[in-house]
Amino acid sequence: MIDSIQTKIEELDKQIMSKIMRRKDELTIVTSIPGIGFVSGAAILAEIGNYEDFKTSEQLASYCGLTPSVYQSGEIND
Repeated sequence: MIDSIQTKIEELDKQIMSKIMRRKDELTIVTSIPGIGFVSGAAILAEIGNYEDFKTSEQLASYCGLTPSVYQSGEIND
């Protein structure tokens, strides 16, 4: 059973590598960010999908949760 699971893991690793290598240029750009390695870069690309679906960099940043927003109730008294 362990050998069967190991074989499936190896097959999945090959499939993941094949898919990520189709986006090698994008992966190179993402991994050029300090602290982002191969695994993190691949996860980021998988989560974002096609970055061209975002019209602006601000939309992409917002999708990633990187744009600050102020949520408050009530009024501000100055």
